[in-house]
Amino acid sequence: PPLHRPAPRRPELPTLIKSTYAAAFPGSGDKLITKHFIEGLTGIFVGEAAVSPSLFKQRQKESGELDQGERAEDDNYEWKWGKGQGEVSAVRTKFPHTSGKLASWDRDISRAIVVLRNPLHAIPSYFNQMYELRHHLPVGGSSSPEHREESLAAWIKWRDVQLHSQIMLYRRFVSFWMDKYDEDLSNVMYLTYESFTDQETGPDQARRLAVFVEEQMKASAIEWVMGSMERHDDKGGVPSLDVFLDKGFSPAQVVDEVLEDTTRTMINLEDVPCLWKEIIQSTLGTLDDDGSDAEGEGRRKLQQKG
Repeated sequence: PPLHRPAPRRPELPTLIKSTYAAAFPGSGDKLITKHFIEGLTGIFVGEAAVSPSLFKQRQKESGELDQGERAEDDNYEWKWGKGQGEVSAVRTKFPHTSGKLASWDRDISRAIVVLRNPLHAIPSYFNQMYELRHHLPVGGSSSPEHREESLAAWIKWRDVQLHSQIMLYRRFVSFWMDKYDEDLSNVMYLTYESFTDQETGPDQARRLAVFVEEQMKASAIEWVMGSMERHDDKGGVPSLDVFLDKGFSPAQVVDEVLEDTTRTMINLEDVPCLWKEIIQSTLGTLDDDGSDAEGEGRRKLQQKG
């Protein structure tokens, strides 16, 4: 039976101060994994590095401390809908590719999920995305009969000029994420798009991802409680913590309550393969044997998911 997962939410408390990067090279088809699957897994929104404000910036905005120039910039960054530090289960980025950015609260993001796809497929897929945007085509429109010949000619021209630089950017992408967490390799998990979308290996990869994400969510929630306790002892009056203390909760009970709130929409590990089937299955049927999406049908279905 279907799992009937809830729509993604913001946690009641901004406990996810230590989030997780979800990094991928452009064209890697990672939205399926780094947005749709993680949101289905956690029941909590996934943020975008370019528009997810730090907790400090959020507090500045709420208190009216931003000057007029900063307010204008904030509107450009769509803060009215952007989910920021403390309220997202992961933060998507393409960095260090030229189309990507690190989050403004990068120093507080202590783990990363890195999705890798064979560049033989990722780079052409990236070109298709750019071509469709530039020509105002629907997703997959570059492969339609009326545009296929023109887009193929444009691809050959772009490839001859850009292929070497894109391969160097791919190499730089892999090197950057290998180096970023090299002091503790347990803080980075590598997934391949091909293995995650494979019928045989996909469910096991999904379980790996679920364990990794839940570990970070719990660690962040506990750290939020400890930090709030310290601020309360030093200065007093931490409203989100006072709600519990006024009820006479002990520190251990506060931790239990916060962990419950943070993970209450997290799917049970035994249900992860079912979630994988529900989210991935409809796209798998549209992929070629090599995992490519020549007709763009997989990308069209992803767009319909939001």
